[in-house]
Amino acid sequence: MSGTITGELRLFLADPYREWMPQEKKEQELKDALDAIDAVHANLERENASLKAELDRVLGEQDDRDGWVELPKDADGEYIHFGDVLDQFGTPMTVFAMSDPDPDQGDCMLELITDGISDGTWVRARKMRHHYAPTVEDVLREMADRCYADEDEPRDRDAIVAEFAAKLRLAGDAS
Repeated sequence: MSGTITGELRLFLADPYREWMPQEKKEQELKDALDAIDAVHANLERENASLKAELDRVLGEQDDRDGWVELPKDADGEYIHFGDVLDQFGTPMTVFAMSDPDPDQGDCMLELITDGISDGTWVRARKMRHHYAPTVEDVLREMADRCYADEDEPRDRDAIVAEFAAKLRLAGDAS
């Protein structure tokens, strides 16, 4: 067989004369094609194992940080990636660019964009926090904290939050 293995199989299947071919010859041609597929697969596995061993050897010889740059972390210690959404003064902004870490400060600078537009301002990574959409409970807890901040008697705010969250969920379901 010549050409690609799958091409040969397609030719074999499309051959109008294979009906008159002896069964042993049909089986042998199919076995040859399967053996060729197995051989290619085995060669690829050997090549992959060899490349992996070489990569492991090279990485083992390098210093752990040689050629690698650790991603910056936010104020909470979470890694920052391109495209992450961070809060800047309560406004969610997307990470557009990162500078190399500053050896004096031990931090890198981030350029953030809002709606695809950058104002050219760079901010320190460690001063930012990841943006998370607030849950109903978060909003209600903030409401309860603001409403009852000046109260002298203690209140069970978690119970109030749970009660209002349940009511909001029910209101949302009754469309």
